Amino acid sequence: MIIAEQKNLEEIKEMIAPYEKILIVGCGACVSFCSAGGTREVDALAETIAAERKEEGRGVIIETAMVPRQCSVKFVERIEKKTEQAETILSMGCGVGVQTIAKRFPTKRVLPALNTRFIGGKRVGRRVDRDVHGVW
Repeated sequence: MIIAEQKNLEEIKEMIAPYEKILIVGCGACVSFCSAGGTREVDALAETIAAERKEEGRGVIIETAMVPRQCSVKFVERIEKKTEQAETILSMGCGVGVQTIAKRFPTKRVLPALNTRFIGGKRVGRRVDRDVHGVW
């Protein structure tokens, strides 16, 4: 599983500053499980950006989308209609997701909203017996 965290809001605002039509795309896999790029995080970022732009007196049109896995072209293709009007795509997926979206939609600017931290795993609650080397 990929572990990621959202970039600093100021960094995200700086990246999207030139754009008025933004598509924010979340991922239902790894980054959703670590609470970085799932539906709640996508909606929260969209609301924050809209509120900040309103406060600045600037307009913005924000669309959101979720795909089961951004690392899969077959899932990324599902957002094709939403990409048509977007000036930029803000990916809330891991680095592989950003690259997959960029490759699938080469005429769009794809920006990463997350920092991929590391590959991790979760231990299940069952104790594993020692192997012959005495390692758990």
